[in-house]
Amino acid sequence: MKSLLEHAPSTQKQVSSAKVRTLLRNYQDDERTGMVELTSGSMPLITVLLIEGMLLHSGQQIADTYQPVPLKKIPDLLHNAKSTLRIVPLPAEGVRALKAIFTWSPLKPPLSGKTSELPGLINTWSASEESSVVYIRWPDAAGLVLLPGQIPPRTGIHIATQKIQGGAKGLAAIHNHAEGTCIVTRYAPQRDTIVSHAQLVPLRLAFASATDLVISSYEYLMGSSMTKSLINHLNVQATANGWDIKFSTIEVVDTHSFTTLEAAQQAYQLLTGALEKYIALVIGQKLAQSLMNESLSTLPSDIRQSLFRK
Repeated sequence: MKSLLEHAPSTQKQVSSAKVRTLLRNYQDDERTGMVELTSGSMPLITVLLIEGMLLHSGQQIADTYQPVPLKKIPDLLHNAKSTLRIVPLPAEGVRALKAIFTWSPLKPPLSGKTSELPGLINTWSASEESSVVYIRWPDAAGLVLLPGQIPPRTGIHIATQKIQGGAKGLAAIHNHAEGTCIVTRYAPQRDTIVSHAQLVPLRLAFASATDLVISSYEYLMGSSMTKSLINHLNVQATANGWDIKFSTIEVVDTHSFTTLEAAQQAYQLLTGALEKYIALVIGQKLAQSLMNESLSTLPSDIRQSLFRK
């Protein structure tokens, strides 16, 4: 399988299969965020995705499908041969987008078009109910855009030979890429494996709105440095549970495909509980409770119970 990010800045080394296990463990201990690729002879490409050292996904291209592979089994697949290991540092949202590409399916065959058409395409797709990821290929670069569903994207990841840009700057770089032609593929989860979007959307939007309000209020009280620690804590919680949910001071990006409404409720309850517990340790239980109650006050009672167990 050809790398999705062949133009990305990366480091590359030749390693023995015996050393692969140690290197992967070191990357986890070092809390790296990005993609690790392993190739050996004619063996299909193996890809490992990490966020802050935690495994988000590992798998291998088998025929026309991408199959998950447990991390501990990767050295055995190399058959004691010399391997090429490639490391691509990425922002967390880029890692999440790659996982979606590996585990979801193209909605339609790739489209060939002009870069100037991208803003219109992305705006049209962002109005759709379903979560999706847009993968853009130019001859000299690539782009990734996460679409949570019915929410216009504010961030993107632009990957060129000399530089990787994320966030709002990444989205702007995608829209302003100089190359005139590109190939665009949109990926989404299988419909029969996810909860009805009509059921999930109110809960997802309420979760994002409530947590955004709490994070904003906390930042006003404690400043950006303390808020960064809170956001890191929440992102660790989400990643550790395998949820494609990313927190920031700008917005909550939630592209996880839940199999049931109950699974979504449990995830949001755990995260909002982690949010309240963390800020209570810093600002005290009484003030933390006040911030949480403020975010709750604008929500319907059924949504409030689903999110906060209150």
